[in-house]
Amino acid sequence: GLIGYKFDDEKEEEYRFFYRRLADEMGVETPAVVSKSSGDFSLISDEASGEQLSENPELMSDDEVKEEYWDIVNKLHDFEVNKAGRQMERCLEKYIRDRFSKIKEVPDPSLFEDDIVYCHRDLNPSNLFFDEGLEVIDFGSALFGPRHYDLAIHANLADRYDLGDHEDLYNHSVDESLLEDWRIFDAERTIQWARRQGDDELNQVI
Repeated sequence: GLIGYKFDDEKEEEYRFFYRRLADEMGVETPAVVSKSSGDFSLISDEASGEQLSENPELMSDDEVKEEYWDIVNKLHDFEVNKAGRQMERCLEKYIRDRFSKIKEVPDPSLFEDDIVYCHRDLNPSNLFFDEGLEVIDFGSALFGPRHYDLAIHANLADRYDLGDHEDLYNHSVDESLLEDWRIFDAERTIQWARRQGDDELNQVI
């Protein structure tokens, strides 16, 4: 993933814990960490309360769950990334430019003239548990990046899993043209990942 562009391998666990702790400080509910995966450096917990959304698809049609989902996104995007965070983001920009060159001849420069925010990048139903509210696990993909990039990931996930409409539940201003470019990029990235994993079912969904 993108993490290799930013951090030494020996420090990946440290940064995973950093992003999880930062989410806590922003008011995002996360279960207590009990171990860390030595394989992909994701934070692991067996103490998440409530029901996992991927195992209870009926919950995803609940208006309260949709509001909670976008409340998490709003909290993460409220975070103002400091100068150090912006320096870290330069490596992400290189990765994105390389990937976009395979989809479009020249990336629109405005893609990179965006607010830099906290990006979870993997708020799919397998990483969400609902009891009195939503709890989030697995910060293995978290990073600092362009706001519309992260919003595109959430919008694509919300469409696939019926988790609400960003037009109604997202609190920040949205450049719809910029968002559409990012949604195309994220869809292509997901397809490439699915092909590497040999995930035929996901390819058909996309």
